[in-house]
Amino acid sequence: MKIFPVDAKLYRGGKLPLSDVPRLKKQGITQVCDLRTNGAVKRNFLKIFYKIFNIDYKNTPFHIDRIELPDTDVFEKITGGINQNPGKTYIHCRNGNNRTGLVIAFYELKNGKKPQEILNDLISMGYGRHRKVKSQEITDLRAKHLKDFAAKYLKLDT
Repeated sequence: MKIFPVDAKLYRGGKLPLSDVPRLKKQGITQVCDLRTNGAVKRNFLKIFYKIFNIDYKNTPFHIDRIELPDTDVFEKITGGINQNPGKTYIHCRNGNNRTGLVIAFYELKNGKKPQEILNDLISMGYGRHRKVKSQEITDLRAKHLKDFAAKYLKLDT
């Protein structure tokens, strides 16, 4: 899996195999933010595993397949954790496109990036693409989320 830099302290991508954790450590990652919905057993295992490498593991489930975008407080919680980390953070969901893309967009907005650049980055980094799209309904839902995000947060018409 590829790791893409967002800025000097934030990196993004999809889920990584555990064998790649030493690579994160070598790149100076001190925190991993996992946006997937993990069960308690898996979440606890990952927290312990990352701790071996002195990496803080945060699991903040972010549900993208619901009708409405998550509330602003969900975005605030995740981006606040990134901004409070004195080191580098790696953020991911399953593929690093949709959930990760929206959180990165909110982070960039809060850190002063121009709205049109954010929208361009969202699209160029694969928002709306998924290796295994389950249905046209999910594709349409992601298009709705992008439009809603652009209108609500970026103040752009799409």
